[in-house]
Formats: sequence, structure tokens, C-alpha cells
Amino acid sequence: MKKATDKSQADFQSCTYEAYGPAGSSFVIEALTDNVNRSVAEVKSVITKAGCKAADPGSVMFAFSRAGQILVVDAGEEEVFEAAMEVGAEDIQPVEGGEDGSDGYKVFTSVPNFVSAKASFQQRGFKVAEEDSLLVYKANAPIEIEDGEAFGKCEALVDKLLALSDVDSVHTNVVGLE
Repeated sequence: MKKATDKSQADFQSCTYEAYGPAGSSFVIEALTDNVNRSVAEVKSVITKAGCKAADPGSVMFAFSRAGQILVVDAGEEEVFEAAMEVGAEDIQPVEGGEDGSDGYKVFTSVPNFVSAKASFQQRGFKVAEEDSLLVYKANAPIEIEDGEAFGKCEALVDKLLALSDVDSVHTNVVGLE
């Protein structure tokens, strides 16, 4: 609280970093920081220590699209599909065994349509996981990594990046980690 109300504190900035991982994987890292130099150093250090490579801005971003993601849980495929069609959704993906153990569907919308589509699902009585319904970078061409060691490195990189205090989210093109 003190940090937020102290006028001598620096302003927070939103930063986006990009990285290449093993087996053709790519990562978009979103951070919110009051010290860009510290944030860059921490993110690059984690990427390098994981055996991956930090990418120049725009090098990875072309492989992702900005989209709204609505996570609908405890609902049938047919009902979710019909509602998604009515709200103008762009894509639907099944999700098995979410964090709370429930199955569901990720419904992807355009960014301008996100808020109204989410509200529409809620008004129709669908259970929407608020914490997992947000704007994301969705991979245009997701890849499956068959090599267990390479997949493990990708998974470890995501975990280590998310452990950084400035990092808000990590998006990847790896199936099973998105």
C-alpha cells in the first residue's frame, strides 16, 4: 500500500519480452515493472540459464495474435459451441482438468468483442472462470513437442519466468503449456 501511495515511487510500465526455446518453441512474456532495467535483466537471466535465447522485439510476436480468452467450465460442448457462435467467437478449445479439476472450454474472441462476449456467457448462466478469462497472446500455429526433455525445459522456463515478481503472464506456442 505504501509503495502505491508514495509519490516518490516510480511509475509502473508494461513490458513485453520475447524468447526462443527448444524444439521450435517461442514465448511472449508480459511484465509490469517499476524498474525496466531490473526487469529486463531478470527475464534475460532466466531465459539464458534455461538454455534458451532472448529474441529481438517482433521476432516471435508475428507467430501470435492478440485475443480475448473466456474459460467456460462445467458446461457441455454443444451448449458452449452454440453460445460461442451467437457471440461471434473465433475459436473454441477443450480444456481437461483445470486447476480446480473441472473440465471446460476456452472460447477465443476478438479483443474488441471480449467484454461483451464474456458478459453474454455469464448472462446465459454459464460458469465463467474469471481469473482465466483475460486478453492473451494466442499462438497462430501451436506445436507439439514429442521430446520429453525439450518439453520439460519449456515447462521449467515458464515456471521460472512466472516466479519473477514483475512477470504477469507467459504465452507460448507449445501445446500443453498454453
